[in-house]
Amino acid sequence: MDNPGTQRPKYNRKLGRYNPVARRASASNVPVSPTSPSQRSTSPRIVRKKTTLGCIFRTSAVFILVIVIVFGGLIGILSLTQQRFPLLLGFQPELSADQVTPQSFVYASADWMYKCNSQSWKIYTDKPTYQNAQGQTVGKNLYPNGDFWLLAATRNGYIEGQMAKEPKEYDCLGNAINVVHQNGGNVCGVLGANTAGSNAYWSASEVNQYEIDAVNHPSMFHFITDIVEQRHYDCVINDLEAGTVSATFTNYDGALRKALHSLKHPVLLGQTLISKYNNPNVLACRWPWQNDRALASEVDFFVIMAIDRPDDLSYDSGCNYNQKSGPRVTLGWIQDLYAYYKSVGIMQHPVAWEFPTYGEWDTTLGSSYAEALHKVALKLTQLSHNDGKNCISLNFWDSDEGMANTIGWVSIQPDPSVKLC
Repeated sequence: MDNPGTQRPKYNRKLGRYNPVARRASASNVPVSPTSPSQRSTSPRIVRKKTTLGCIFRTSAVFILVIVIVFGGLIGILSLTQQRFPLLLGFQPELSADQVTPQSFVYASADWMYKCNSQSWKIYTDKPTYQNAQGQTVGKNLYPNGDFWLLAATRNGYIEGQMAKEPKEYDCLGNAINVVHQNGGNVCGVLGANTAGSNAYWSASEVNQYEIDAVNHPSMFHFITDIVEQRHYDCVINDLEAGTVSATFTNYDGALRKALHSLKHPVLLGQTLISKYNNPNVLACRWPWQNDRALASEVDFFVIMAIDRPDDLSYDSGCNYNQKSGPRVTLGWIQDLYAYYKSVGIMQHPVAWEFPTYGEWDTTLGSSYAEALHKVALKLTQLSHNDGKNCISLNFWDSDEGMANTIGWVSIQPDPSVKLC
């Protein structure tokens, strides 16, 4: 007899088996199988939908995380590459104050320019390019006076603005800067003042006071930095040739260098050095306010003025000056200069050698200026090579009257043994 609590299973022909029998629900058990087709079909779909949504969320989260990691990595690689290899990516990075180095400056040979409207500019235009040590034709640099020449009105440390020039001179200098840049060269503005001779209007003590004031009030450097930005100068050379206290002069260079490095497009500071060598009279009397060893850490590059050998011989032990005669340049004197500047750390920096295109040279070097310069350039190339440098930088100063003389460049160009930067 059938149990009244159970149902007889019915045979399902389509499935070829009996349908399962649901147990009666009670407080002690729960349904183990659905009792209707609708219940059987709905439950699995709900589970599958929840599972599918969970997978989508997890997959999306992983995908987003991967994108963030990859994107962050690409930014890091791009940033590193821009810093280490900017030219590879076509970047011209703006350097911060602590990143400005002489290595970022294309240091080439140069011409000084006394006045743009005089023969000085003709010296450059007669030979605006030269062959460097790699055999490449490169543009010369230009060191013009003018924009940073301190006027009498600016004495005692007060800078009143850009040097007043004749309109033709001002326009000529602007054109010169553009031409040099078109030839691939750099232009270094020369900072100076009349401190010697009958037309001097700055005394050594006044120069010293100006330097003190500028260090204490850096806003005074706007006279310089504003013109640098307006005229697109690549560098500035301090050629103030007077002073009284070496620490003041050194501090001034350090403060000026900081101002130039802090520009949006930082530029470098160069310093002219009067010729010195290891001689007691020379070191005690020859511009003692210029401490070469201290300056080595405050300036980006140097210009050694190898133009006044007789002056080095004109001081006695009491620093009394008695003008001596003789050749302006000799080979032994150049070697003495090199040895001294190497001993005080100057030669660790980029250095240019300034030579005159006038006056008497050592006749033992040859019968002509060209022969003498050629032998001096060869000796400097050899000395530099011995110190691990592959080239030398030369620049030429004509007479203050602007007399054109390109024989310096002509005499050294034919010889590949003279390695110019």
